[in-house]
Amino acid sequence: MRRVLFIAIAASWALGTAHGQLADTPWPMFMGNVRHTGQSGYAGPQSCVLLWSYKIGESTWSSPAVGTDETIYIGSDNNYLYCLNSDGTRRWRRWTGGNVRTSPALGSNGAVYFGSIDNYLYCLNPDGTLKWRLGTGEDVRSSPALESDGA
Repeated sequence: MRRVLFIAIAASWALGTAHGQLADTPWPMFMGNVRHTGQSGYAGPQSCVLLWSYKIGESTWSSPAVGTDETIYIGSDNNYLYCLNSDGTRRWRRWTGGNVRTSPALGSNGAVYFGSIDNYLYCLNPDGTLKWRLGTGEDVRSSPALESDGA
């Protein structure tokens, strides 16, 4: 009996600690990696000079995500996810039914994943059109993480 109990506990521990491999993208989850260091492998600016700013109009709780082409994605409390070019001009914005307080995750195919207070998880194409949305039944307040297979 003890042996069976030990095997059952060991198996549940092993299965409970298993996790997927993150996507091979520059920023697959909130704070960038599983250790949540917030550090990028890319070189930052050499000087602190304001090059541009963009007025969203509402507060934001979302941390921006930056794509490989330097496109910037950020959510806002005005129910939009914004996509900005590297020069600060707006490329597109996508309305949701609630505040966007999660940090977007960027797929290797250019897809943008994020959640909203409207109870949906969204996946957008690189041009901002809706690829799909998944009803969660509750506010989405945590940022998505992508596995290597894009799930």
